[in-house]
Amino acid sequence: MPQTTTILSCNATPSVTGFTIMTELNLASIDVGTDHTSIGLVDLNSTITTALDNISLGAGSTIVSVTSRMDYQINGGSGITHVIQLLILDSGGSTLYTDTFGPTNATGQTGNTMQTYTGTARTTSDGSSAWTESDINGLQLKLNFAAESGGNQFGFVGHMGLTVITQSPPIIQGKIHQTSGITRLTSGKIILKDIL
Repeated sequence: MPQTTTILSCNATPSVTGFTIMTELNLASIDVGTDHTSIGLVDLNSTITTALDNISLGAGSTIVSVTSRMDYQINGGSGITHVIQLLILDSGGSTLYTDTFGPTNATGQTGNTMQTYTGTARTTSDGSSAWTESDINGLQLKLNFAAESGGNQFGFVGHMGLTVITQSPPIIQGKIHQTSGITRLTSGKIILKDIL
């Protein structure tokens, strides 16, 4: 059964608290592979909360897992470590899962670079129930700058999103019987149906 990977990006202007510089660019416009320069700025105790794209599943498809992801960079200063939490929230804003990352600017390092951090793959919406399309379509992400050590430096936040892996149903094998002539399909698809 084939699997598909989809990255759900921010789809609304984020809510930013606790840092007066806030975002320099609209975080909602960020997607994988775009320029990450000065996308969002966070400092200790600041947060960014945003809604995400929706997903549309085909008939019979299921959700295998959901994984949080972000791009992050410490703004200079060697020997600095940040503690960044990335929370997956349900549609009501309650926390379902929390992933914690510790970006570090190593001692002696002349400059940090944007790094991608990925959380744990979550296979259920609540620890026991499988994800549904409506579960996914109500999710939000919240970044929390929880702590820092080695000096006070803010961070650049790049893409925040969810990696969703879905599984399609197996392709049912069928037969096509043609006694004569040529069949040419220039676009579209052929659907096999049982004939009684």
